[in-house]
Amino acid sequence: MLLVAVCLGFLPVNAQNTKVKKPKFKVIAFYTGKNDKAHVSYVQEANKWFPEMAEKYNFSYDSTSNWSNMNADFLSKYQVVLFLDTRPEDQAQ
Repeated sequence: MLLVAVCLGFLPVNAQNTKVKKPKFKVIAFYTGKNDKAHVSYVQEANKWFPEMAEKYNFSYDSTSNWSNMNADFLSKYQVVLFLDTRPEDQAQ
C-alpha cells in the first residue's frame, strides 16, 4: 500500500504541472458548404482533417460559414486564411 501511495505521489496532481503548448500559428477556414455535393463533402472532410493536423503539428484551426467575419478585426487573430469551397462575394472582402 505504501508503494502505491509513493508511486502516485509522482503523478501530476493539478493542471499547473501540465503545460499546454501555445499554437505556432492560427488558421481560419471559410466555407459555404451548400448546393454542390462534392463541395459539401469536401468541407466536411476538411473540418475533420484540419483539427487532427492542428493537434499533430501544433497550430490552431477554426472554421466558419459566417462570411461577415471576413474583416480586418476578425482576421487579425489569424495568420492563415483558407477558402474551402468558395471565395468572398462582397467587394469589401
